[in-house]
Amino acid sequence: MAIKAKEWVFSPVGESILKGKEVTGFDDVDEDMAQFTDDMDFSLEQKLNEASGGKFVRAADGPLVEKVVVDGSIWTGQNLASLKESGKAIIKALGVL
Repeated sequence: MAIKAKEWVFSPVGESILKGKEVTGFDDVDEDMAQFTDDMDFSLEQKLNEASGGKFVRAADGPLVEKVVVDGSIWTGQNLASLKESGKAIIKALGVL
């Protein structure tokens, strides 16, 4: 899966590092389709939405498709389909490409 920050990661002043940042991750529909919902103690979509202050985004083309979000120093990918583009975003940010 693409890089994800956990909702319990905080800045030195105690705020989520995701506060105000657009983020993505395995959404509720992806979890249902992959049959992960019963195995999870929480909804990743809901936790990321809370941590980011309502800035969770998902692929417009539907579930299980590529979606990469870069907001400042936070890079997130929605699912495994996002790995290649997530890697490209990181390489670009590092100035390699």
